[in-house]
Amino acid sequence: MNEHNGWKSETTWTINVFYMEALEDMVKGGGSFEDMKWYVENELRKGLSRQQRNVMGCALKLVDWDTLIARATENVEKEKVA
Repeated sequence: MNEHNGWKSETTWTINVFYMEALEDMVKGGGSFEDMKWYVENELRKGLSRQQRNVMGCALKLVDWDTLIARATENVEKEKVA
């Protein structure tokens, strides 16, 4: 898997672009890793057909959730210091 803009995959980078603010808000609210992952996955699957959900599920397997959520946590911590 190639890096994309410093992220482990293009899928992870794309989630970063569109959902980082929501993830940071969830960190601030004490959301768990699973809560954050569930939120993004459900947002992306809303209104999709079964076939589209299956394709989305394949794409979501490429997300590096650990790094993504760690970055959200780091961003929140930096904000506290500033």
